Amino acid sequence: MSRIRELALYCVIAILVAAAAILIGVYRGTHRLPPAPVGWTGFGIFTLLVFWWALRANRPFFAQSRLWVAVAIFAAAHLAVGYVILSRFSRGLSLVDFALAAPIEYYALIEYLRFVIRPKSQRP
Repeated sequence: MSRIRELALYCVIAILVAAAAILIGVYRGTHRLPPAPVGWTGFGIFTLLVFWWALRANRPFFAQSRLWVAVAIFAAAHLAVGYVILSRFSRGLSLVDFALAAPIEYYALIEYLRFVIRPKSQRP
């Protein structure tokens, strides 16, 4: 895919995500619904970002099934730990907490995927 087409695709995705967020906010406001919980919203947003960034970094390995198995295992662990944390501490969390945790989780995921994708002869 050419770089211009890829940039255009990312712009379209960003516009669709922003439009969806605005429409959800307007709908919730006009129907007097309570605001969405910040903890679950932040968890959802940063989960998408962390996995998107990690998958983009490992794009050359998409054909390897080991990558997808490793992503599925990490996603299951991520969702389980996230659920436990949010079910106990969701009131005290802010989006800043997620913004601080996202880079740490991203680098943990990247190193985990590098370890899994490496041939066994190159593993420590």
